[in-house]
Amino acid sequence: MLIQSWNSAAYIVDEIDDARRNLPKALLFGTALVTIIYVLLQVVFLKHASVDQLSGKVEVAFISFKNIFGTEGGNWVSYLIAIQLIATVSGYLWIGSRITFAMAKDHSFWRKIAVKNKNGIPVRALWLQAGISIVLTLTGTFEQVLLYASFLLQLMGTLTVASIFWLKGRKGAFKSPLKPFLQIVFVVFSIWILGYMLMEKPKESAIGLLFVLTGIVTYFFSNRTNKQ
Repeated sequence: MLIQSWNSAAYIVDEIDDARRNLPKALLFGTALVTIIYVLLQVVFLKHASVDQLSGKVEVAFISFKNIFGTEGGNWVSYLIAIQLIATVSGYLWIGSRITFAMAKDHSFWRKIAVKNKNGIPVRALWLQAGISIVLTLTGTFEQVLLYASFLLQLMGTLTVASIFWLKGRKGAFKSPLKPFLQIVFVVFSIWILGYMLMEKPKESAIGLLFVLTGIVTYFFSNRTNKQ
């Protein structure tokens, strides 16, 4: 949930108090904290389980903690991770529905989804997000859903960061430190990851690209409708 929360702060900037001051702090602090936690977790996993045990396995936490606490202890760790994943899914639905709502307002094809109830909750976008999540869960394995969703998120993140080389920043906007060095490093590394996923998991990567193609088609259809 922590990993999901810090970067999602950028998606709800209009709901953050003093966003100009607090958003950069949340992103920078969140990045540093998540990096430290992630590295420490890897140290724990590798200290208590061999590379051969973990190679090609999804349940790396269970394997590592089973070596420490036994099978029963490993199972309890798995239960706690499952509960945490429920919270993460809830967070993604909460954030994702607001992204969908914001996009729907700008495109006539999706405008009927851009509706909030009396409490300011984008209910239609929330139900759409929940429906898509259920369909994805029922039509693929956990690994498949994770892979093509990860490929899509990585691609979108790469394009977003790369856009700074063509778009001019607004006056008074937050200036990233070491620009554009950090952005170039990120884009190059992301392209390497995308290429690796395309070669190793072509089916899942193709499904991710299909979602992108669907978005492109509806985008141009919406623009055409607006002009008419």
